[in-house]
Amino acid sequence: MLEDGQRAHRQWVRQTGVGGMAQDPTLTSEPLRRHSVASAQLQEKLAGAQRQLGQLRAQEAGLQQEQRKADRVSPTACPIPWQPGFPDGGVRDL
Repeated sequence: MLEDGQRAHRQWVRQTGVGGMAQDPTLTSEPLRRHSVASAQLQEKLAGAQRQLGQLRAQEAGLQQEQRKADRVSPTACPIPWQPGFPDGGVRDL
């Protein structure tokens, strides 16, 4: 997505030239200013989204680590898995 924006910007620069207004009299300072403001706002949004993505990835990594710990069975919690041939006659308490 960022590459598309950069590509569009480069194309715009090629079409308008470095000064922009010198080659196309329909371009005034107001459209250029609006373009600059919009570009700056998009850069701020992108930076915020990248920060949020980093935070979410860190949170996900923490949750995955907690899940791995929870998935491990403690040897003292269930030292021997239940089997039907145990002396209790194969009856499992529910």
